[in-house]
Amino acid sequence: HGEFTTLNVLWDGGRILPIDWETAAVACAEIDLAVLTFDWDLETVAAMERTYRDARWRGSAPPDHGRTLLAARMYAAFHWLFGTPAGVGPERVREHLAVLHAEGQRWGFT
Repeated sequence: HGEFTTLNVLWDGGRILPIDWETAAVACAEIDLAVLTFDWDLETVAAMERTYRDARWRGSAPPDHGRTLLAARMYAAFHWLFGTPAGVGPERVREHLAVLHAEGQRWGFT
């Protein structure tokens, strides 16, 4: 989808209906998970990631799945920083950089 955020998804009787397909592309599904949960607390994000793993691989994800998730989360942060012509203000830049730092710590890279 590309911008799978809570603002671009409708819920209808248990069905998830993505809307706004302007930036749709073929890519790894972890990007949609990262974008959807971008500003969420890391405890909730970790729970969503476990649910994703259980649904996709029945809990036994490929060995590089953690790095794929980290790359997707980094992509999401950089996308929001530089993906709009007007950019974002200094406070939002700090928030995005904080997300990158927290993700790096969570995955043991900082």
